[in-house]
Amino acid sequence: MVAVPPAHMPPLTHRLAALLAGLALTGMAVAEPCTKVVAWEHSPSYTFKDAAGQLKGLDIELATRLLARVGCEARFVEMPLQRALIEMEAGRVDLRMSTAHTTERERMLRFTRPTESHANLLIARSAALAGLRPKQLGDLRGTNFRLAAQIQSSYGPAFDGLKSDPVFAARIVWVRSHEVAWRMLAAGRVDGLFTDQTGAQKYIQQHGLQGQVHSVLSVPSAPASIAASRRSVDAAFLQRLDAALGEVIASGELKALYQRHGICAAEPHRPPCEGR
Repeated sequence: MVAVPPAHMPPLTHRLAALLAGLALTGMAVAEPCTKVVAWEHSPSYTFKDAAGQLKGLDIELATRLLARVGCEARFVEMPLQRALIEMEAGRVDLRMSTAHTTERERMLRFTRPTESHANLLIARSAALAGLRPKQLGDLRGTNFRLAAQIQSSYGPAFDGLKSDPVFAARIVWVRSHEVAWRMLAAGRVDGLFTDQTGAQKYIQQHGLQGQVHSVLSVPSAPASIAASRRSVDAAFLQRLDAALGEVIASGELKALYQRHGICAAEPHRPPCEGR
């Protein structure tokens, strides 16, 4: 006996066509590209362009690797920190690597677990320190020392507290990038700036400042993490990205990146160089 389909059921060919169309739409949704806009600015060993103009560095590799693990790709856009924070608040930029995690920034940014922790060095021109023997950052208060600082950067709790002091703030020269700060230091237009050990070595050589500047103070800073725009990156995606970062840390891949880019050689006690 042959079963007869109900009168209201569409012909088999129509049902197959509808099924295939549904599968095609599902496939399109799965295959929809995921691209995250990642802000970057020049930082030796971390984000820079080589002689051929190719974007290189630890943070470039790490961002590419982590986003691939969560099914996305990166589109890198160069911009200074101040502009990046504005664009992330508006949701036009999704991510920024190696960003200090501060309470103030949590209003507009989400953060992964830390990728590293380091102290900022106060590098100063030797000639500008005549008679000065600062033991802490506050000792520069009321002096003629001109300190370059990048707009919107966080150099740790000590600096963040002092910058609201009118006497100390009067000696801060705000600049749009670390590159500008180093050029001003080389030209004698400022007396000092903040950097890490890796950056200090490269910039001192680049600007021919050997013997003219030296490290004065080590200033603890906030841990650096991957920052994500609250407007364009939801908590679920950041959780997946953070899990991928955890895997990279646990496997030793992150340490290997630091070693390959020469950061562990310059700063062997800098996490994650000490870790696995």
